Amino acid sequence: MAVLRLFAAAREAAGTARDEVPGATVGDVLAEARARYGEHFTAVLAGSRVWLNGEPAADADAVGDGDEVAVLPPVSGGAGPARKLPAKRAGKRRDSSATSAAAANDVPDGPHVRLGLAWAAVTTVALTAGPVPLALWLAPTAGVAAAQVARTSRKKPQRPDIAAATAGAALVVVGSVGGPLGTAAGLVAAAAVAFARTGKHVVPLRTLTVSAPVGVAAAAPVVLRTDGFAHAFVLLALLWAYDSGNYVVGTGAGNRWEGPVAGIASIFAVSLAVAVVFAPPFEGAWPWVFAALVAVTAPVGERIATRLLGDRDAHVPVLRRIDSLLVAGPLFAAASLVVL
Repeated sequence: MAVLRLFAAAREAAGTARDEVPGATVGDVLAEARARYGEHFTAVLAGSRVWLNGEPAADADAVGDGDEVAVLPPVSGGAGPARKLPAKRAGKRRDSSATSAAAANDVPDGPHVRLGLAWAAVTTVALTAGPVPLALWLAPTAGVAAAQVARTSRKKPQRPDIAAATAGAALVVVGSVGGPLGTAAGLVAAAAVAFARTGKHVVPLRTLTVSAPVGVAAAAPVVLRTDGFAHAFVLLALLWAYDSGNYVVGTGAGNRWEGPVAGIASIFAVSLAVAVVFAPPFEGAWPWVFAALVAVTAPVGERIATRLLGDRDAHVPVLRRIDSLLVAGPLFAAASLVVL
């Protein structure tokens, strides 16, 4: 089988950076990839460049076991000229790491990064404006994320209600303007909405298991903002550092652990700034304690998000914006309100 390596938008659309795909030619491999990954991947592939063992490829090129077919989407929204990838040695075989390096150099200009920067900018503006604007921004975000999770479960015998999951997650975030008690009230409202929407296959508890964790995760920065700017900003800054390191290094990496490790390293780099700028309240060892808390829990949140989906390859871009908050957010909020 050929080794299919996917980068940037192609990796996001497929939900994986590497796969083994049968096929006698490059065209056969790409046809199988389209069938596996669906319409969104097909659309990305249409504007991408394809390489075989480090060389530009045509559909008719023969493929053998272990040959590498790489899909590199264009950067900055356009298909600019491709650059030749350096060879590790003469002959057909090329260093697969060269493909990874080329794609990694392209990633920082890609649409995912631009959207991430826009997300961080808007969230920071809302955070600066106060808990109410922040809640008004994160409530629909949580609602859409919960809807994406519920939609992936529609084919299951026991499935959540999409509308109730959407409303419930948003209600938790809106309630968080009132602090921890307001968040609890939002959870009660989410439960009421979930149990009000039932049917032959719709199970209220399934709805609540979608809306509650997503809503509480998005509510955490709002709860912290009710206690001051610094706590909420530090939480988000540490998570953004993790997400950016995880994405930039993890895209196209040969091992799944490379991205999270890079994200964790980014967290501790940012904690240096936290120790300097946000003291108080982050004094002494506390910047490092909270950095360690986020470093441990952010990857766990991503895994929980995948478990909620039940489909690792599902296209859920909004959920992936906040999945690292699922565990880190509530624990960081609880710890900071107690000890800082």
